[in-house]
Amino acid sequence: MKIFLAVGLIFLSIIFFSCKENAANGSSEIQSVPFLAGKESIYQFTYTADSLGKIIYNGKDSISIKIVSDNISIGNYNNVILLEGKSFFRNNATAKVWYMAARDSLTEVAYTNAGALPVVMPKLQRLSVNYSDLSLPYTVKNFLLQKHILGDSLQWREDPRVVYKFPLSVGKEWISFRYPFFQKRTVAGYEFIKVQAGSFNCAKIKTDLYFNDTKDTSIVWFDYVASEGLILRTIQFSGLITSEIGPDESYMGNSFERTELISIK
Repeated sequence: MKIFLAVGLIFLSIIFFSCKENAANGSSEIQSVPFLAGKESIYQFTYTADSLGKIIYNGKDSISIKIVSDNISIGNYNNVILLEGKSFFRNNATAKVWYMAARDSLTEVAYTNAGALPVVMPKLQRLSVNYSDLSLPYTVKNFLLQKHILGDSLQWREDPRVVYKFPLSVGKEWISFRYPFFQKRTVAGYEFIKVQAGSFNCAKIKTDLYFNDTKDTSIVWFDYVASEGLILRTIQFSGLITSEIGPDESYMGNSFERTELISIK
């Protein structure tokens, strides 16, 4: 089905880091964001959803994330980093994101193709027939559809999204954005993660969503980040799963998304 092909360009925060070893505990503490133009990472994306033991969706995609430039100008911004994402399964499934890198943070300021890459939430409080299903990973899009706050995205981030706050020390918390809902990120710890590209020592970053000042517990979302960038992303959801047809066709069930690093060029 096209639903899981469309989410191939899920909101990847593909950041290329440097690390500083911490001799006290043997872990690594991410300190900065050195980008290298031309660097490309390949990811495998899989999505499954079930209801009462029956598989509703089951699909996969492969995604290329490339640093097109590490020093361009856009609007009133200079020295901006441009990342481009492309789906291997769909020729028209592409997206671009512009980042500003500072000493203590990385912030996303603009995007194309409705924010397919990375996490870019909708701006308007209405549904639209022109809304791109590349805008969000299916798990989050389905969740927001139930709350009726999806809408068309703009190119410029009026509320710039803070992707990371440095250093990524264990326990570090920051607000990623506040609109159209509140999102907080926390460094939960460091773990060794094995994926197709190899084994990596990663910062484990948890993302929490809040609606009306209440933390939502139906979505469990972790990013695993190493010196090579995003290594693994997992998102689990339990609750009402809405099909691509709309809210009238929905199921109580579970879904799972996984984005895994395959190779770095």
